[in-house]
Amino acid sequence: MRNFQAERLRRLPHAPGETWQGGFVRLPAYVGEKNETPCRALVPCWISTRTNVVQIGEAPCRREELDAQSALDVLSALAADTSLCGYRPARLEVNDRELAAYLAEMLGEIEIEVAYAAQLASLDAFVAHMTAEISHEPPGLSLFGAEGITVERLRAFADAACRFYQARPWTRYTDNDLIEIIAPSADPALRFAFVMGLGGRERGVTFLPSLDAYWRMVDDPKDPGRLGSGVWNCRFVEARELPFADADAWEDHGLPVAGARAYPRAGLCRPDGVQRPGARELGFIEGLMRALPAATDAELDAGRWTAAVQTFDGPHEFTLALPLLNAPPAPADLFRRNLIDARAHERTCVQILRFREQHPSLAEEEFTAACHETFDAMQFTPVIFAPRNAREEAQELCYDAFQSIGRRRLVLARHALAIDPDCVDALVLLAEHSVSCDEAAAFYARAVEAGRRAIGPERIERPSGFYTDALTRPFMRAMAGLASAQLDTNRLLDAIATLKEMLRLNPADNQGARLSLLPLLVETDRDDEAIGLWLAFKDDRHTIWRYMQALCLFRCARDSAEARAALGLALLDNPRVPPLLT
Repeated sequence: MRNFQAERLRRLPHAPGETWQGGFVRLPAYVGEKNETPCRALVPCWISTRTNVVQIGEAPCRREELDAQSALDVLSALAADTSLCGYRPARLEVNDRELAAYLAEMLGEIEIEVAYAAQLASLDAFVAHMTAEISHEPPGLSLFGAEGITVERLRAFADAACRFYQARPWTRYTDNDLIEIIAPSADPALRFAFVMGLGGRERGVTFLPSLDAYWRMVDDPKDPGRLGSGVWNCRFVEARELPFADADAWEDHGLPVAGARAYPRAGLCRPDGVQRPGARELGFIEGLMRALPAATDAELDAGRWTAAVQTFDGPHEFTLALPLLNAPPAPADLFRRNLIDARAHERTCVQILRFREQHPSLAEEEFTAACHETFDAMQFTPVIFAPRNAREEAQELCYDAFQSIGRRRLVLARHALAIDPDCVDALVLLAEHSVSCDEAAAFYARAVEAGRRAIGPERIERPSGFYTDALTRPFMRAMAGLASAQLDTNRLLDAIATLKEMLRLNPADNQGARLSLLPLLVETDRDDEAIGLWLAFKDDRHTIWRYMQALCLFRCARDSAEARAALGLALLDNPRVPPLLT
């Protein structure tokens, strides 16, 4: 069967010596739905090497959707357009082997020679120009093509980044675990680093030149002046956030990647733009990304360790340290930076209770004056009353942990558990730094059981003033953590039971258990209980309370005047909810 476009070309004048280059080219854009891995958009394109006239297809597609006939259609359209050409070329140079074979078969009888070539100067220059014009991507942004960055080196870096991401080191390092890179020696701008990812928004590694630079960043993270000459980092992003040449390299060479949002983008971030790393910087970042996940908990707790890794440049031994663990900052400095855990202030409450025990005969006014004189200046000074037993000694270590940041909190929590295996706050701290929801749930469950043993069944059965007692608050924190972990692991009925118990122990609900419990009751079709809970806190002004009232009334009485009135009040209180829901 004859091909219509081939016949169309046959009837056009022949231009001896005319060469066109073409095939499928990438546009500076991506195709793919929101939840799909984006792919570079491809279209057929042809260019005359003599006149530089160009014809591009109109329907971008994925690589697996490429159609050789569409390339022939675009070729024929260019040739037939008398305002551009009006003739057929003598030779075609094609950037795709399968397309070249197809065209050779279709056009072999009409004096058009077809040849495959991986590099096509005119076509590649046009695509580079088009990419720069449309994307506004500054030249030199890509890793690929920089001096010393070969496919093999890039593959080694991609492998290290992939393994780093899969190891999820942000579950073991926080952004307050500043890492000093003692060896091997590197660029002064790469002497310190911290792992990003604990908050779940940005993941990767950021480098800093000094401890002072770290504190400047903590003090004012939005100040562009803190960057100085720039900060190196390697962030994990979507393919569409990479320079186009990098995204193409990952696709063309099958470089490893851990997920749709796990493409590594390394560079020096400066106020005026981003500078790509050279071979030396990229090799150093590769080595560090291999070294960080290799550390054991014991090595991290020790605050200094070595890791031998194999990189593209050969074997390297990294010597790393945690300076904020080995030489912790003063609590007053952390307080000034809003880095002190609010739970640390309970130490003062406990000390005041001990002070009252020591002065039982003082009248209330005398006791208040004595407290001011004794405690007003002791916010971050050593305790006045030393612990009397293992439980109090372990709890003091937890208070120290609340006045610390990073790895030191875990180290102190483990020391506390070694002294008192039933130290509730220590178990809660370990739960807060767990690597998985299941592990966190297990720690919280242990903390709740430990709290029950420490408090005793009689106090739990008669909980008057329970939450206001500093000695029972760790148990209530453990309950709140357990409920959250039960929700995270989809144990809704267990979460309901835990939240109800919290409300029994603390009817004033200072912790806000009701805000989690009410939606759960509705979700599990316990409408009567939901209405009862709402009535118990009917003066609550939280947005969720207003809307849940309307929902509960609608579920119980359908489209009633009462339900509509409740919805009207909710809309009046916060009209932004319906647009978010729809």
